[in-house]
Amino acid sequence: MNILINKETKWYHQYPKIISTFGKKGEGVLPDTKVCQEKMMIDKSHLKAYNDLIGFQEDYISPTYLHILAMPAHLALLTNKDCPYPLMGAIHLNNQIKQYRSLHAEEPFNIIVAFGAQKAHDKGQAYEVITKIHVGEEKIWEEVSTFLHKGKPGIGTAMDIIPEATHPTFEELWQLNSSLGMQYARVSGDFNPIHLNIITAKVMGMNRHIIHGMYSKARALRYFLETNPHEAIEIGASFKVPISLPSTVRLRSERTTDKQILFDIMDNASIKPHLRGYISIL
Repeated sequence: MNILINKETKWYHQYPKIISTFGKKGEGVLPDTKVCQEKMMIDKSHLKAYNDLIGFQEDYISPTYLHILAMPAHLALLTNKDCPYPLMGAIHLNNQIKQYRSLHAEEPFNIIVAFGAQKAHDKGQAYEVITKIHVGEEKIWEEVSTFLHKGKPGIGTAMDIIPEATHPTFEELWQLNSSLGMQYARVSGDFNPIHLNIITAKVMGMNRHIIHGMYSKARALRYFLETNPHEAIEIGASFKVPISLPSTVRLRSERTTDKQILFDIMDNASIKPHLRGYISIL
């Protein structure tokens, strides 16, 4: 089934549909559903707001920025009646982006979102959401996000494991303030209560609110692209222990080859991993 959503559709137009997913049991197969949003254009004021928060240059269209542009299409897919999983409570486990070339600000582009494979996990059923961005017939960007619905162990193939940066040669200390989750929610459209403040997090059963994994990935990418500018790249990240707010964390990296960097985000004592990732030049 193909679903075409209007190019003017925003994330907030989709939020009321989240309620309809509350009664879903997380059982059944992933549907062959595709959501398309066509003739999209970059909103330069929104791009600037995102870049100001992450630290990119004002007019730079980063690979991670394209992820948040797909939020309306993601929500349309995940709230569709044929999706077997409830949206609230879904845990973002992994994110892999391949960018074949940069998007230019004046180019119209199309977003296509569909389900991928189910993945085995010992804490429930993991499943993929695949996103592609085309300029005309040219695929310039694609992403695989893996989510977890908690429950009995899931079926499917095992997820890829990102290796650890065992001999980091670079470190950068980050001070993350308490309001950062709300700031990122405003630019990304991800207003999951676990990210906003301590009150909304406690309503969801958590002691403290946590920063979005895609904020951490984007901020790490900012540093590496400043020092290693490339258009054709692959960026993978596995989200580990959530980062509570406020926090002090460490970005560390290790260059393993001329074309690959391993990185992680650790707690201030460099004991607990919050994120493990890699950047590869294609």
